[in-house]
Amino acid sequence: MENIVKAINEKAKDHKIILDNKKVLNVSGVEKVLSANSNVVMFVAMKEKVCVTGNDLLVNKFNVDSGDLEIVGQISSIKYQTGTTKGFFGRVFK
Repeated sequence: MENIVKAINEKAKDHKIILDNKKVLNVSGVEKVLSANSNVVMFVAMKEKVCVTGNDLLVNKFNVDSGDLEIVGQISSIKYQTGTTKGFFGRVFK
């Protein structure tokens, strides 16, 4: 039983990104979508924030159960935001 739980937890950490002609982005292993507008889509995968930028972006599909996300539009960049980010007071009081 312990091995099964370990295998499920390891599998949950995996994700895959497929970019097709810079117009369709398919991502698996997405935990949640943080924000989305026509220029930026931010989501969490593997406990890391991912930022997708471009023009005319649209979250076409998001399945919470499977973690599958599809973004369509003119995709310019995909960036991982690793590490902890400090809020306003964290930057002020170093």
